[in-house]
Amino acid sequence: MTIRIYPTGLLKRYIAAETELDNVHTVADALAQLSLPPDMGVIALVNGRVVGPQTELNDGDELRLAPTISGG
Repeated sequence: MTIRIYPTGLLKRYIAAETELDNVHTVADALAQLSLPPDMGVIALVNGRVVGPQTELNDGDELRLAPTISGG
């Protein structure tokens, strides 16, 4: 099973554009393989829909990742 990752914003520093991951079953599995900084907040979209970390992935899914933004 292959999932294509599309990072946006600051995440492009850590993930190459159109990275492909094999043998991932959930969004959490994909994030673990990407080795992002532990304090990096991420919003995940699978095929254009916002999802949570336990969302199951299917072969050919597109996982778009965006950094969360905070401030005050």
